[in-house]
Amino acid sequence: MFPVIGIDGRRCIDGGLRDPLHADLARGHETVIAVSCFPLTAEGPGPIHPATSAQQRTTNAVLRDLRDQGARIAIVEPDEEFLAIGAGGERLMDMFRVGEAYLAGTRLGARAARGIAAFRG
Repeated sequence: MFPVIGIDGRRCIDGGLRDPLHADLARGHETVIAVSCFPLTAEGPGPIHPATSAQQRTTNAVLRDLRDQGARIAIVEPDEEFLAIGAGGERLMDMFRVGEAYLAGTRLGARAARGIAAFRG
């Protein structure tokens, strides 16, 4: 969906192709705020693509590893409204839903900000 682009002579791809969360890069940090486009703590409404489910298991394993190393983790993940707009991951990149997803994400972000503020103390 997104072509390879050049930046300063280097070929770059969407980082989500490597890993949609990149939680492994937080190793060694005491406090981690993980923001995911996919559900991590519970299955949401609608179909979840098998690749997403496999990625969810891998991501959860990385988060468990971080916790085992002593990290405190706050997770921001899609709510029911956002999952419904993206059809549970099946239509996540649907360009016709961008406006709707933006508004839902803004509402989710406001709620998440309050939770993160409480998490951070």
